[in-house]
Amino acid sequence: MSEFSLNVFEFSRKEKSRISLIFDVVIFASFKYTLVKCMSVYLYLSTYLHLLHNNQQYLVSELYNHTSLLQTRTITSDRNTRNKEVDARQKRDFFMMFFTKKNKREKEKIATDHKKKLNGRMKKHRDRDDKNYHAKKNCKHK
Repeated sequence: MSEFSLNVFEFSRKEKSRISLIFDVVIFASFKYTLVKCMSVYLYLSTYLHLLHNNQQYLVSELYNHTSLLQTRTITSDRNTRNKEVDARQKRDFFMMFFTKKNKREKEKIATDHKKKLNGRMKKHRDRDDKNYHAKKNCKHK
């Protein structure tokens, strides 16, 4: 029974160079294959993440556009314009709070708080605009 053993020293110089060339080709081919695989995975992931990021930005901008939340605050002395901006901000807060809640009781509480806040703000404006507000407030006669 003969035993097969591979001894490199038994080969001639020509055979050794062929074997080393074959090993080099195999190693290079496997390295190239893994490199190509890694690059394709990297490209796939980068495009996928880029699309995800763009999609997220698009969804956020659509949400803002549909609920008309992009109200930039302008510095103005016009009271009506300021009140409109405050209303828009309060609507935005109300929408965001209302639609993120799942519970019916929480939604009702948010809605009543929103109404109270609006009524209180309107009452403050009425009182402030009333010229005789302080006189009426401090008056002893009823």
